Amino acid sequence: MGPTEAMGVDTSMTRTAFARLEADGSEHILSVRRPRAGDLYCARMLGDVRSQTHVLVKPCRRLCVVATERLTGMRGAAEKNVALQWAVVEGAFNAIIETAQEGREEYIEPRLHIALPTPAQLKKFVTGRGDAEKAGMGRFIERHWPNAPDQEDEAEAYALMQFARCRRAFLLGEIGRGEDEHPSWTAYQVETACKDLFSDAKAGRIEHIDVTGEDALGIVWEFREKAWEARA
Repeated sequence: MGPTEAMGVDTSMTRTAFARLEADGSEHILSVRRPRAGDLYCARMLGDVRSQTHVLVKPCRRLCVVATERLTGMRGAAEKNVALQWAVVEGAFNAIIETAQEGREEYIEPRLHIALPTPAQLKKFVTGRGDAEKAGMGRFIERHWPNAPDQEDEAEAYALMQFARCRRAFLLGEIGRGEDEHPSWTAYQVETACKDLFSDAKAGRIEHIDVTGEDALGIVWEFREKAWEARA
């Protein structure tokens, strides 16, 4: 398995899909399914998603961008998906920490960037409209990226991977805002995926975490210490 550059994760307690881009351009799609219904198997699903994220993010080189949709308006049983989002973040953090601790020359100072676009931002990236119908996203995904999978969850993970890939290119200075500077992306895709990186305006900002391996270790320890303090 080659170094990971970008990954999209479509989270669901029933089926979580991963789309991964390696440094050589290879793309890999897979899904993790909850084996049965019930809270016990929801807990199992959390562990599986955390472990799979860890495996897929590591090894990563220079900069790995992971995109997973920000969860909004969760109610009832859907609130469990918030825990899934943490499982993705924790798995990615553990991967970047281990990569940094190994100290291999080709992975010196690895950097992890986790982007959490809203559903509207992902729709705009795919279709050009933030209020587009979710049901119609499939044909736009196929139009932009003919190699995308047909299965709905995997197709959305693939779109998130492309979102991560676009954001990564901008973070590395490989693309800019000019229409002629990025033949792989439309102007609205760059604007949607990267606007918060060149604008201080609150509108359209994407919640994100950007860390090195050392930073990630510090955040994990701080989180654990505060969690134990809360129990005291």
